[in-house]
Amino acid sequence: MSLTRFRPLRTIIIASLALAWLVVAHPGPDAERGVYIPHPQSPHAAGQLTVQFADNVPEDRWAGILAAHGATFDRPMLADGFAIATVPDERRGEIGEALAASGVVRTVEEVTYRYPAAVPDDALWDDQWNLRLINADSAWDTTQGEGVIVAVLDTGVAYENFGDFKQAPDLAGTTIVHPYDFYNDDANANDDNGHGTHIAGTIAQTTNNIYGLAGIAYKAQIMPVKVCGPVPGSPRLSRCSTAAIADGIRWAAEHGADVINMSLSDPGSVTVAEREALEFASSTGAVLIAAAGNGGADGEGNGGPVLGYPAAVPIVIAVSAGGFVGSLAYYSNYGVGEENTNLDVIAPGGNPPIDNGSIPNEGPASVITQESYRFFCDPGWPVEFQTFDFCPFAGTSMAAAHVSGVAALIRSAYPSLNSTQVRTLLQCSATDVHTPGIDLQTGHGLVQADAAVRDTDGDGIPDCIDITPFTPTPSPTPRPTPVLPPNDCPAPTPTPSPTPAATPTASPPLGGTPTLTLGPTATPTDTPAPTASPTGSATATPSPAATVTLPPTPLPIPCGDVNCSGTVDALDALGIIRFMALVTPVPDCISKGYVNCDGVLDQIDALAILRHAGGIPLGLPAGCGGIG
Repeated sequence: MSLTRFRPLRTIIIASLALAWLVVAHPGPDAERGVYIPHPQSPHAAGQLTVQFADNVPEDRWAGILAAHGATFDRPMLADGFAIATVPDERRGEIGEALAASGVVRTVEEVTYRYPAAVPDDALWDDQWNLRLINADSAWDTTQGEGVIVAVLDTGVAYENFGDFKQAPDLAGTTIVHPYDFYNDDANANDDNGHGTHIAGTIAQTTNNIYGLAGIAYKAQIMPVKVCGPVPGSPRLSRCSTAAIADGIRWAAEHGADVINMSLSDPGSVTVAEREALEFASSTGAVLIAAAGNGGADGEGNGGPVLGYPAAVPIVIAVSAGGFVGSLAYYSNYGVGEENTNLDVIAPGGNPPIDNGSIPNEGPASVITQESYRFFCDPGWPVEFQTFDFCPFAGTSMAAAHVSGVAALIRSAYPSLNSTQVRTLLQCSATDVHTPGIDLQTGHGLVQADAAVRDTDGDGIPDCIDITPFTPTPSPTPRPTPVLPPNDCPAPTPTPSPTPAATPTASPPLGGTPTLTLGPTATPTDTPAPTASPTGSATATPSPAATVTLPPTPLPIPCGDVNCSGTVDALDALGIIRFMALVTPVPDCISKGYVNCDGVLDQIDALAILRHAGGIPLGLPAGCGGIG
């Protein structure tokens, strides 16, 4: 049978299909025009657009519509109606505008990049001061994060032995669930940078395994969601596309994430796809946490009053970074986001020296150490994914991970709380470390794990959101406390005399709640040796022979020198913190730790020593001899 006799019918069918396509692709004059959003503030992904089609456009028509406007269909996104399209980069604006005017598209946006918010540093601390600063060890008496899933949207995680990738040894005992790679579009979310592995370790590093370091919520499950990939030509650098971030957020929410950590930032703006994904994730109850961003103020690494995205979105918990004292680190961004929403909290992010070796804002130098690839922290090591080390880094990325870890502890201890209540709990349990009340630089204060999960009356409601008053028990000592050594520092002088290091405008007395003053408001002055007059036996005994036969009188150990080194520095503050945490051995001169004259050896004395080491006025009570 010849096909030629049916050619007219075939022509009619083809023409009808083409007409139907034209009706969809080229609607009448009343069709609503879409919007093209170029995002000029952010670096764009060459030749990539996200396209949101109108609700009445079926997915099987997308490729044809895009082709008619000079674009190529790449793949659908997880959100309904969204697709990624490839275009010649030099025509992205022209094609974007044409698609927006087609009548069948709601929005067209340039795909832009966000960046992991970490600052490398080569100083290695042998102790996790950061976990003690937020009292994570005390919170572990209540929960270790059991039953909670934390999604890590990042460069991936070294969670498996696969191809060229090896599992990080200190993640061997960490439970991994639902990994996905939106950079390469496969189910193996392996880390090709090291940043994501570092972040995952802070949240849930395998703990109590006689190896490495501890994680904050070390029994939580990690969901690696890879949304970042290497910068072409610079394999040590990574960037994260907004399209991948949007898909990653939705993937995490759809697969049961209780907490979503986003240690990435860009000062530009949020895309429509990202915002819809964040709103969807919030509707599922996920707690959304993001880094405020690093060095967005002056282009030279110094932070400023500009919250990056996605932290600036109101439903996202925004986190700034602090160092050993808890005040804002020099690189950390801060401020308000959309709708004038404030930064939420500050968390340990480290405060490494700047190029000239000085420590801005506070002392001493501090970093966050976690396991990652050797090349991540050693520029001389080749890029490979088999060798690991404990890498010291700093950044708002690390700070966000601390808050995600604490949020996981809250979710584990109080699974019935919704995301808004978890956010409130993080805020109300924080310790004020800057100006009284909420401020732009530290939000509600330094996040505190133990206070966030504490339930003194046992009614199942954490203390700081419990509206029912409770009566403390006579002896609330749930865990061992250190036995105080004798006080070997001088008692307050009855008639105080002013000292150059303290002025009436300095910070309040350290006997109460500390309030730190940021910035170089005082000129640091070292006082390496005490100036007290000698009290040896040579001046008390008139016999010259006696002074000749006595051995040389050793210099007195200054008040504050708890490790007997002859100087008072940050290591003495660390010694007090270790003593309070019952870490052995006890420093030899711990009795020299009573520096603020309140008769108690505690973190306030450690804070005073840190202020002394950083050249910050001490603000000690009148008559207190202080340090030295």
